[in-house]
Amino acid sequence: MDRDTVIDFVENKLEIPGIEQQLSSDRWRVHLLDSIIRQFLNKVPFQNVTLVKDAPEERRIPTKQESIDMVLSGKGGMCWTLNYFMYDLLKVLGFEVLPFGAIVGRGSETDCHLLLMVSGLLPDRAPRIVDVGFGYPLFSSVPLNFEDESPEYCDGSSLTYKFVKERNMIYHLHKKGKGQHFPAFNEGWNEAYSFENHPKSIDAISQSIGRSEYTYDPNSTQTFHSSIRLIRFKGDKMIAVKNMELILEDSSHKFQATKFDSKQDLVKEIGVHFPELEETEIVSAYNNVFPDIK
Repeated sequence: MDRDTVIDFVENKLEIPGIEQQLSSDRWRVHLLDSIIRQFLNKVPFQNVTLVKDAPEERRIPTKQESIDMVLSGKGGMCWTLNYFMYDLLKVLGFEVLPFGAIVGRGSETDCHLLLMVSGLLPDRAPRIVDVGFGYPLFSSVPLNFEDESPEYCDGSSLTYKFVKERNMIYHLHKKGKGQHFPAFNEGWNEAYSFENHPKSIDAISQSIGRSEYTYDPNSTQTFHSSIRLIRFKGDKMIAVKNMELILEDSSHKFQATKFDSKQDLVKEIGVHFPELEETEIVSAYNNVFPDIK
């Protein structure tokens, strides 16, 4: 992306004014980074509709330009699309950003998730994790200025998480609770994903994600090929679709789920909460994943 495109996206889509002034001040840059992350999560959805709308043999990882176009259109996408867009955006704005590949929940033998590390920011210039492409979001950057274990975070969501360093690995952990499906890490915590504490090339990560059964392998029967997931936030409160359910988070971070028996009714409701997606895309996705439901 060129700088004009990025500035327009941040100021108009993300509604963050005065970006040039914030970029010119070292003490404001971390605040700007965290504002971009939070607003991105509130404006751009995580969704696999644009994957499963296609027949299995036609599914593939989006190119870099396709990923940029999907976010600029407001449709969003999965981890590769969202975090690649953020990687390009932060580079254009002059942030020191590097890509890292991760394994999610021990569900893959190769990298199946992209996350980012931003360095050089005040107060201590420690590397900071940035991840806008995970279904369980980080609403701000997480500094790695700890020796073994980060503080616990619960910023704008019902999820409590932390990071742990062990040898050359970093683990993203979720506090155990109802509905948690990640493997146990230790007493009280589940392992969301893990990654080696060194960057990899964006192309190497793309190739790994593109052939991973967990993400874009067209022969896969894993979650993103056999179910439908949409997640976005409004005022930091989650709006989600899981298969035939619409899930809304209230101001006390409690979730209300509504189950639909009719695909037609659910498609209309999705159009209300995710208007950027075309109705034909949503219908095609549901027909591919749930051919027996009317």
